[in-house]
Formats: sequence, C-alpha cells, structure tokens
Amino acid sequence: MNSPLLIGSTPPISRVMMKAETLEVAKAFWEQAGDPGPFPRNMERAATLALPIAIVKLPRLTVATLASWLRKRGIEIAAPVCEGDMAGCVVAHRGCAAIFVCATDPEDELRATLAHELAHVLRHYLAPRQRVIAALGPDVRAVLDGERPASFAERAKGLLLGVQVGVHVHVLPRDGRHGAIARIENEADELALQLVAPRDAVLDVLRESAALSASARDRRKLLAERFGLPPDWFAVYAAERTGPSDRLGSMLTQLRRSE
Repeated sequence: MNSPLLIGSTPPISRVMMKAETLEVAKAFWEQAGDPGPFPRNMERAATLALPIAIVKLPRLTVATLASWLRKRGIEIAAPVCEGDMAGCVVAHRGCAAIFVCATDPEDELRATLAHELAHVLRHYLAPRQRVIAALGPDVRAVLDGERPASFAERAKGLLLGVQVGVHVHVLPRDGRHGAIARIENEADELALQLVAPRDAVLDVLRESAALSASARDRRKLLAERFGLPPDWFAVYAAERTGPSDRLGSMLTQLRRSE
C-alpha cells in the first residue's frame, strides 16, 4: 500500500519577509473560500469551503495516536519515529487532505496550527501535484496516487520540466530547521501568517493605533488580540530593536513616510 504524505509541525512563526508567491497563494485561497469575515478569521470554515480538506481534532496528538486513529479506519501510514506531542500534522493523498490538531490547545494556538498545516497543503502538496498534472496531463494522476509506476517517458519529461513524478511521501519533523526542512517550514510559516493576518491589515492596525510608540511586547499583544494568534507569531512585525539593521525600525520609518 502506498503511504500518503505526512507533514508534522509545531508553530510559532519565523522571522520571514512576505514573498510575491506567498501573497498570490493567499489571495487565490480566499477567492476560493469566499468572504473571510471579520478578524479573527474562522480558518476551519474557510479551509473546508475552499478545499477537499477535513479537520480532525484529537485530545492528544502524537504519531502513535495519529497512526491508531488512521489504523482503526483501515489506513496505514509510514510514520516518523517521534515520542513527543505534535500541535498538528497533515495526511494527504489523492488530492485530498486531513489536518489533525490537538483539541486541548488554546483557541489562538489552534488557529495558528490549522493555518500552518493548511499552508503545507497549499504549498507543499497541492501546488506540486498541480504542476505535475499541468506538465504531463491528467493521466499522470494514476502515478501520483500510486496506482501505477511512472513510465520512462513520464519520468524523462518530468525531469526536463523540473517536476517530480511519483507518489508524494514525505515526513517533516519540526525539531531542527536545516536545509530543505528549514525552507519548507519557513514557507509554511509565512503563508500561514498571511492567511490569518494579511500584511496590509497588520500595518493598518499599527498605523491606526498608538502601537508605533508602544513597546515591541505591547505591539505583539495588540496584534495577537486583533487576529487571534499567539503573540510570538508577530515577531516579524514587532521585534525588539537590536541596532541599525533592525527590521522594526526600518518598517516604522516607512510607515511614517507613508502618512
């Protein structure tokens, strides 16, 4: 039996800059999901409206409890060896996904975890799958779903076009961010933040309040209350000043110039 994609993760956000691709993916998601409504956004509702996704809340989320839940439903996965708890993970196969979260986490952490795992689905499962199908045609779905091996021609064309042909089976441990793992997790962090707290909306809050003169800690708290995320997720917008290269100082200067 071919294993589905398994991605495990535990936020908070990294200090990252918004890339054009991140903004485009977030915009496309909300076009599919419809009106995001007021802040804090209901990410569970949006995810299930926009995509073939199910949200599963377990009282405790570990590799063992995840595997047990799936096994009871006749599904076996190639799970990583990990004894610690997880905030969330994704199991994806045949163009669909299930996002697992820990039901006992606080509401802000649940929103953060769900957004982070949703970002993995969008960037690291659906996007590569859609690129392969666009490049090689709809018949390649049987390869991606593990129903048949890729032909020599499919593999050759896939290599020429820079796309991976084959079943998507991948494990992303959260402990330690190095190389490709760091890049993938940072991409998910960045997209998750843009989905829940769009950059323009965050800057509007900072402009329209007394936040510009407040401490970094108070700014993070203000943004956390508005957007329903843990304060640490807003470190990229409200970091402690460390010197001339500090991002916050640069951002505040830009805001003042725009007034």
